[in-house]
Amino acid sequence: LGFDSIEDGQEFVSEFGVSYAIGPDGDGSILKDYNVSNFPTTFFLDSEHKQVRKWAGPLNEAKLEELIQELLQ
Repeated sequence: LGFDSIEDGQEFVSEFGVSYAIGPDGDGSILKDYNVSNFPTTFFLDSEHKQVRKWAGPLNEAKLEELIQELLQ
């Protein structure tokens, strides 16, 4: 499917200063389990780690704030 290599991923992490946990999905099981069809895809989880929202596509600060406020209501 044309996925990035682990090296590409590490370059991205380094370039953008990603500070949260991240790792490869070598066998594609995460893509399948979470039904990911767009990149990037962001999942919002509750305190029990259950998915409460999914956003497919890029996020800017304003959209992220909007989505979080919706979830807090």
